[in-house]
Amino acid sequence: MNKVNRKVLNMVYAAVFAAMIFALTRFIQIPVPGGAGYLHFGDAMIYIVASTLGGPWALLASALGAAIADLSSGNAAVYAPISAIVKVLIALPFVFVNKKSEKILTPLTICLTIPSGVITVLGYYLGDLIVNKAYAVADIPMNIVQAVGSAIIFVVISAAFDAAKLKKKLFINKKLRRSDFMADIVYTLEGDVYLNITNKCPCNCAFCIRSKSDAYGDAKELWFDKEPTFEEIKNGN
Repeated sequence: MNKVNRKVLNMVYAAVFAAMIFALTRFIQIPVPGGAGYLHFGDAMIYIVASTLGGPWALLASALGAAIADLSSGNAAVYAPISAIVKVLIALPFVFVNKKSEKILTPLTICLTIPSGVITVLGYYLGDLIVNKAYAVADIPMNIVQAVGSAIIFVVISAAFDAAKLKKKLFINKKLRRSDFMADIVYTLEGDVYLNITNKCPCNCAFCIRSKSDAYGDAKELWFDKEPTFEEIKNGN
C-alpha cells in the first residue's frame, strides 16, 4: 500500500474510532448527581484505539471523540478541553507498549488500565479545580468507578475483538518474507521479467502499469512503504 493510501486509511480508521468513542461517551452514560458530568465507557474504546491504530491517529481520535461528546452534553461542555487532554494522556501508555502484538488484550494492556485510570482520576480532579472547584473532591469516587468500569468493558470488548482476530487482520503490517519482497521488486508477466525499484518515478508514461494498478503480474504490491536500498534490491531482504 502506498503512503497516500495508508494515510487515507488511517484517517478513515481515526474517524470511525472517534465516532465510536463519542457514542460510548455520549449515549452510554450515568449522570452524576448535581449536574457535574456523567460516568461513561468511552475510555474503554480509547484503550482499544490506542492498542490497535496507535500513533498520532489514535491520540487524535481519542481527543476528538471525547471533546465532541462533552461539547454536545450541555453542562459538561466546559470539560471539553480537559477531556481532550486527559484522553490523550490515558491513551499514551497503550500507544507506546502494544505496537507489535497481534492481540489487543494482553496481561500488559490489562495492567495499563491502572495507570490510565489513575490519570483519569487525577486529570479530572485538576480539571475540576479549574472549572468547577466545588466538585473537585466529590467527583473522585465517581471517576474511580468510571475508571474501573472502563477497564472491565475494555477486557470484554477486547476479548471479542481478539477472538475475531481484528487487530491482526486490519492493523498488523506483516513483515514480508524474502520471496514476497522479491515478487514486488523482481516480478514476471507473461514470461517476461520486470524490475520495480523505486516510488520516485511519476508514472506518466502511457505504457506504465503502475499508473493503472497497485499490483500486476505476480507482483502483490508495486508501491513500497519505503524506498528499497541497493542491498535490499540485490538481496531481496
